[in-house]
Amino acid sequence: FSASNRFIVSKNSNFYIGSSLGFFQRSIDYDLVVLNDFEQFPYTGYKFIDASIGLSYDKEINSSTHLITGLSLFHINKPKQTLQNNKDVFLKQNNNYHFTIIYYFNRKLQFTSSIFYSGQGKSNELVYGSGINYLVKVKENETLVLRSAFDIRKKDAIISVLGLKIDN
Repeated sequence: FSASNRFIVSKNSNFYIGSSLGFFQRSIDYDLVVLNDFEQFPYTGYKFIDASIGLSYDKEINSSTHLITGLSLFHINKPKQTLQNNKDVFLKQNNNYHFTIIYYFNRKLQFTSSIFYSGQGKSNELVYGSGINYLVKVKENETLVLRSAFDIRKKDAIISVLGLKIDN
């Protein structure tokens, strides 16, 4: 289940909030598992709820510059993640933050620059990069976006992006 809402802050800015709630089941069927040393778990299955929330803000700074920023928090209820009788094993909260600035050269050509950070427990990543979008109007309220970009995941990878999306 998910829900979201947009709040108009002013003529040139919006605030968004969203949330999701998922119901899951985790189980083991010993007939389908081959183990060297058979280990009997205290539980053969359990059900859990997983909750997330997100916030975003966008602002048109001027006629050629647009700012988008936000955060999302996943697993905020830290659900149990083991078939063992151990209450210390749970899904750690995942926090994501993003910041994007879009510069419009004209009505069809955009330059984008963004930063994304994700952290969960001891794991984290930072991705930053820039790209070019070319917009093609297909119908009255449908735009085709051709995108090319390069992103860098700190200390790990260079990501090339070539894409196509339809905004409607």
